[in-house]
Amino acid sequence: MKRKFSKKNASYICYIILISIVIGFFTNDYNTAYAYDERAAVVVDIAENSYLNVRADAGTGYDVLVKIKNNTQVTVIGEKYASDGSLWYKIRYNDGTKDIEGYCYSSYIEIIYTTDVDFEKYLDEQGFPESYKPALRVLHEKYPNWIFKADLSAYKWQEVLKEQNVIGRSLIANSSISSYKSTVGAAYNWTKGTWTGYDGANWVQASSELIAYCLDPRNFLDETYIFQFESLSYQSSLQNEAGVQALIKNTFMANSAIENGQTYSSALMEAAQKSGVSPYHLASSIIQEIGSTTPSQIISGTYPGYAGLYNYYNWGAYVADGRSAIENGLIYAKTVSNPEKYLRPWNTRYKSIIGGAIKLGEDYINRGQNTGYYKKFNPTNPGVHQYMTHILAAYLEGGRVSSAYTQEMKNTMSFVFTIPVYKDMPATPESRPTKDGSPNNALSSLTVTDASLTPTFNPGKPVDTTSFTVTVPYATSSVTVNAKAYDSKSTITGTGVKNLKVGSNKVEVKVKAQNGDIRTYTINIIRQEGSETDPVYNISLPHDDSQKIIRGLSANTGVDTIKDKIKVENGTLEIRDANGNIKTTGNVGTGDKAVIKNVNGEIILEYTFILYGDVDGDGVINIKDALILRKHNLGSKPLTGAYLIAGDVDRGGNGIDIKDALILRKYNLGQRTINQN
Repeated sequence: MKRKFSKKNASYICYIILISIVIGFFTNDYNTAYAYDERAAVVVDIAENSYLNVRADAGTGYDVLVKIKNNTQVTVIGEKYASDGSLWYKIRYNDGTKDIEGYCYSSYIEIIYTTDVDFEKYLDEQGFPESYKPALRVLHEKYPNWIFKADLSAYKWQEVLKEQNVIGRSLIANSSISSYKSTVGAAYNWTKGTWTGYDGANWVQASSELIAYCLDPRNFLDETYIFQFESLSYQSSLQNEAGVQALIKNTFMANSAIENGQTYSSALMEAAQKSGVSPYHLASSIIQEIGSTTPSQIISGTYPGYAGLYNYYNWGAYVADGRSAIENGLIYAKTVSNPEKYLRPWNTRYKSIIGGAIKLGEDYINRGQNTGYYKKFNPTNPGVHQYMTHILAAYLEGGRVSSAYTQEMKNTMSFVFTIPVYKDMPATPESRPTKDGSPNNALSSLTVTDASLTPTFNPGKPVDTTSFTVTVPYATSSVTVNAKAYDSKSTITGTGVKNLKVGSNKVEVKVKAQNGDIRTYTINIIRQEGSETDPVYNISLPHDDSQKIIRGLSANTGVDTIKDKIKVENGTLEIRDANGNIKTTGNVGTGDKAVIKNVNGEIILEYTFILYGDVDGDGVINIKDALILRKHNLGSKPLTGAYLIAGDVDRGGNGIDIKDALILRKYNLGQRTINQN
């Protein structure tokens, strides 16, 4: 039997929860300012001749009430989270005449901490690193009854982080900002600019940066989100039905009854007593799994083919075997298996709530994964036996549980928080990613005129290889680098004409994505050495060095015009007809030659001109050429060499056929053009 993974299929998850996660991630929904112990503080880190704004509310969009200087003494009287998730302190400041109250960004306010010698000793005995202590000191000063236990992990930080970065193991909503989503490996399709869905298109792999942020306990050591480290075991002295009612307020469970008139709150309390799991955690899990106001059909009792069945914790609910997550979850609910323990089949709401809670306690809470954090990040075997794949689940559950406790309970109860400490953690907490916009900075094509990249550029895997080498002959004094990006919102720099010195020439093509990420493609162009007698040339017409042909002619192009398009230094250029005779006047057509000689008069290079549609070589395209094409198709006068190439008017690469003759006819009637490039 596969383990159940939370948030593993968006098809059965309430979209309201999704929106709250994506748009308001780390926006504190619990930003009510409770009764607060006032603390002395000082303004810090303000640049010389600058001031700290005291605003009317938490956030930079509110009016400035007053400006205060560095080292100013203030009193912190509350705290609140702004809409972007940043913490602001409510302060009181006396300007010499009156008290002014307002909000300041917390990074510029330093609490004057009164050293508690016993607490400092306790932190050291527990093994908390220095980076944990500032936040714990603040919490201890406000809540001296709270107990913080360091759980010293046997694993290194990078080991645990690596396990969480396995594709499909840590998911985030696809509608999240781009920096929350991974672009590594199979998680992102660079050619399409789309993220790969795991268990439905709406849930994708979380980025390594977001995973690191959520994994780092130091990011959540505040009075709200520290509750993801609280024990999830049932504690009768702390947890009661009133707390459950506060937690499920404004959800589908509020003031609702299940069978026999029993309320959700009373059923959850009974489930807690029988499972050993906190009723607050059970309520939070149901909200997380089923939805807040519009619950999933998995508890409707009316799902087609599965009427009368319920699955409140989404056990077994994942996409598999061609069935939806809801269907598989209800199959699990229907199965008779150890009914005395789990009460299956779950053919009543009561049995699903109670039996599912018992299984949750047995499978997770009562076997060591007894905090919201540990349900996601298994402390004994990282990456294995994780209750949820949703990377934000522990964070969200911590917030909900916190809201279930009254401020009086927080002030008086001795909560115990088990906080993990990994080996070799970064010196400072991991940062939350904030960038948005398309991350796609991949090229769909990268070329150097008339030269081949080594290795070959693969548009199907545009980010696998970003370093290339090109070798050109000494006679090539310049090349043109062309590139095209998959995403029209990205910008490209570094392309265009590149003058070459003999030897190595480094060219960097930079692609800047909409979100600001830059990818660099490097081309090392090696211009081979030559002697003083070697000519150097530049052909401004489209040409192919491998086939030694020049394209891009127009009908009735004269010799002088061509000579302006082909510049030769340290040598000479001759235009010759197909028989080798030098041409000084007249049109240049198919079969004519551009002959490049060195200073000694020796022929170094020879190119053949191609004018598509000009199959008789006179430099014009007319009805005579159409007649020649007709004879070729009839087999009476086959074309060869340059004339065969020029007869492939549609540039299909499939030789001359009736389609080419039709195009030539329409050209002569003035009904279409012929591509010469």
